[in-house]
Amino acid sequence: MTHYLAIITAYSAVAVLAWLAALLQPAFIPPAAARALDRRWLAAGQFALAILAVVALRMLHDRGWLLPETGVLSATFNQVLQYLPIIAYLAVQRSLAAAFVPAKGALPSLATGVVLAVVAALAYFSVRNDWGELPHAVDALFTTETVAPALALGLQDLTIAALLALIADGWSRRTALVAAIAVFAVIHLPIMFADGVDMGGILAALANTAVVAGTVSAVLVTRNVLWFLPPHLVLALAPLTPS
Repeated sequence: MTHYLAIITAYSAVAVLAWLAALLQPAFIPPAAARALDRRWLAAGQFALAILAVVALRMLHDRGWLLPETGVLSATFNQVLQYLPIIAYLAVQRSLAAAFVPAKGALPSLATGVVLAVVAALAYFSVRNDWGELPHAVDALFTTETVAPALALGLQDLTIAALLALIADGWSRRTALVAAIAVFAVIHLPIMFADGVDMGGILAALANTAVVAGTVSAVLVTRNVLWFLPPHLVLALAPLTPS
């Protein structure tokens, strides 16, 4: 339970600070260019096809039908290959803003993300009160074994950002936020309530939903996904073990 609370605290801290940066110091997280989707349903269809292709490639990967993974290089290549349809979708859109990536300001965005990653780690271990595990978690992040998983996570974030940008630019930011919460609910709530519904489960579901809403809204208001990558990588890939 402490691990779960620590994760929620870490993501909440990241979302709050990103919101504050967007409101008080927008230069820290430069927004992607605004764009209008005149043919939004066409773009939606193209994105849907890209997602179907990604799913198909992931199935091939799971069955071992892509490049044999004999090391870091082959594993990394397979991750890129699986997300080539999303890269192709962005190429068709002819704009990095189609995935909330600013044409200028990548370095400030990533630097802000690194700071947020440090804050996330400090928030996590503050709640856990287990500072002895911090050096081990840091060491585990900087190994060759994390290269392919980190790339996969980054490409997943890019895919989610492309979906948010599509809905926000084609319809509205509110619609994008509602859609993100709905997707989260469909995927995660059945798992959370698999063993029955109780007050603890309901509170956990509400807390998760609030964190998702806060994080997604921060990405939407900043129109930038780059700042989210470092804290997400730290919280997802570091060996943070439940207690």
